[in-house]
Amino acid sequence: MPLYSIDVKICGTAYIKAESEAEAMAKTKRLKDAWISSDPRDGGGDIPISGAPFNSDDMPEISLSPAMTCCGLWDEHSKPELQDDDE
Repeated sequence: MPLYSIDVKICGTAYIKAESEAEAMAKTKRLKDAWISSDPRDGGGDIPISGAPFNSDDMPEISLSPAMTCCGLWDEHSKPELQDDDE
């Protein structure tokens, strides 16, 4: 069966350790266009995805919640792209 890729919007929550709301917002704005991967074979991307408890020492300074929502097509012009077996 053919395999297609289609760009979609993924919405999630970022958790930011910061001394103030302003610092948290500044750190969050720097995340734009960061690469995200939940596949450990990819090295995890630029922003870790963490399900650690909020009070855990394992909670990263900046992380994304593992729970995310698919918010639909990237835009109304998104088109399916057939993926080759070689990719």
